[in-house]
Amino acid sequence: MIYVDSSSLVKRYLLEAGTDALNDRLAQEDHVVTSVLTYAEIHSALARKHRERWLSRKSFQVVRRAFDREWAILERVKITDEVLSRVPGLLERYSLRSNDALQLSSALLFSPVLVFVSSDLRLLEAAEGCGLMAWNPAAHESSGAGPFPGDRGDLI
Repeated sequence: MIYVDSSSLVKRYLLEAGTDALNDRLAQEDHVVTSVLTYAEIHSALARKHRERWLSRKSFQVVRRAFDREWAILERVKITDEVLSRVPGLLERYSLRSNDALQLSSALLFSPVLVFVSSDLRLLEAAEGCGLMAWNPAAHESSGAGPFPGDRGDLI
C-alpha cells in the first residue's frame, strides 16, 4: 500500500524528475491512497502549466481527463475530524505548509503499513519523523516513456 501526495502524483501527467520511477512504482501497487485534497492540487498544477503555456489546450484537456479517470480508482481519504486533529501537532513539530500537514495526517491513518510517496523534501522528512517509510520518486530516475505525448517535452 502506498500513499501518494500531489507533488508525486502530478508526475503521472507532467514530465518531471521521477516521472518514470513513479510510473514504475505505481504499476507494481494494488492499493494507492491519497487525500481528497489532491484532486484540487493536481487540477491547480495542470491549469497553471496551461496558463503558463507549457501545455496546449488539447494537451491540457487530455491530461486533465486522464487524471479524472485515474482519480476514480484511487482510494481517497476524506478530511475528517480525525485527520484535522493531527494537523496542529504536525505544524508545531515540523516546518510544513497547511496542505502538506493535511496530506501527512491523512497518510498517518494507515501507519505503519504504508509507504509515503512525495517529492517534497520537508514533507518526506516529516513522514519519516512520524514513523512512515518515505519514498521520493525524484531520487529514483529510470528510463522509459509514459502514456501521454507532450507539447514542450514536459508531459509524459
